[in-house]
Amino acid sequence: MQQRKPSTTSKYLREYGLRLTEMAEILGMSIGSVHAHLNDDEKRPFLLRHLISAQKIPPAEHTYPNHHILKRQRLVKLERVHGQCQLCGDHAEITHHIDGCKGNHNLDNLLALCTKCHGAIETGRQNQRGPYLRKYGLRQKDIVKLLGISSGKVSFLHKYDKLVKRLET
Repeated sequence: MQQRKPSTTSKYLREYGLRLTEMAEILGMSIGSVHAHLNDDEKRPFLLRHLISAQKIPPAEHTYPNHHILKRQRLVKLERVHGQCQLCGDHAEITHHIDGCKGNHNLDNLLALCTKCHGAIETGRQNQRGPYLRKYGLRQKDIVKLLGISSGKVSFLHKYDKLVKRLET
């Protein structure tokens, strides 16, 4: 006997707590557009944010589908990178979804980050990770340890573009 495939209506009701027709009404969109947006990994987050802001979907419930899988994958990812932020090397506590799809908990899609780097990515400031990291590929405190000089001296040398010469020797 062939098993019946669940309808998309029950899928959305089960996953988001709303029927497709209810979502379309709240958003002022056609049912087809809502369906297309929910199945598009790039457009889904915007649609869900709008439903959350309209207070039709509780944020905590639908932020991460399959949250138990994310929790397990997060621990595996942090263990693989030895608890270090993959951008700056600090202590990592957070995993970030690279593709922005909160349902894709693949290890290749997760980036282990410290709170500072995660905040920079989430606010669109990932290129503002600090002048030392951008220019030399090292944090100021790492340069201090490497050269055995004070952070004030590192700042002075950086300001007058003499730090590169010190790092090369």
